[in-house]
Amino acid sequence: MLSAMRWLVLSSSLCAAVAACGGDAVVKPGGAGGSNAGGNDGGAASGGNQVGGSGAGQPVGGNGAGGGSATTCGGIAGVQCPQGEVCDYPDDLCGGDDGQGVCIPIPTACTEEADPVCGCDGVIHSNPCFAHLAGTDVSNLGGCSVMQGYFECGPKQCNIAAEYCNHNVSDVASLPDSWGCVSFAPGSCGVAVPTCQCVATETAACGGTCEVGSDSGVTVHCPGG
Repeated sequence: MLSAMRWLVLSSSLCAAVAACGGDAVVKPGGAGGSNAGGNDGGAASGGNQVGGSGAGQPVGGNGAGGGSATTCGGIAGVQCPQGEVCDYPDDLCGGDDGQGVCIPIPTACTEEADPVCGCDGVIHSNPCFAHLAGTDVSNLGGCSVMQGYFECGPKQCNIAAEYCNHNVSDVASLPDSWGCVSFAPGSCGVAVPTCQCVATETAACGGTCEVGSDSGVTVHCPGG
């Protein structure tokens, strides 16, 4: 039987050989301190990278909320984040009504996924990760310059002639509303541009309301469930 001292030495050597007794350590690139799906989170992020357990990690530039100083930002005092971090507002309202957010690491890289969103800086970014990369958060308030032939749909912009805006109202105060552009079959209602009559079935299905904006964009508002 090994003495306690010999067992400690043997155990330490074995752990070093197999990456802390948990199999091969894997460095997963994660934006904003993202975690590794299928494995354990790798603790505090450094520059967006984590050491985690085995399993597939988030793609580069993912928007995980782990890591960072977790400092409360915004609010009535307008608290700023430390250098290298950005204020992430859970309701995506950019700190409106003295709302508070949490400081998360600015990602070091992002995927090229096309999901244009309006940022709190008034600029359209390729996707939410690129907004954080620019040091800003996603804005559900809109306010960015609208491309010709499009209309605002929360942080997104929809094609007037081919899409309607689907707005799902969150019934959880800490979670943002969700917005999406839904394809509309041109000519299916005998008109070139969607109308509320054209999406009446979708509106009734969610028990919501429909409105046509001054820009002719159609938005279906669905209450939270």
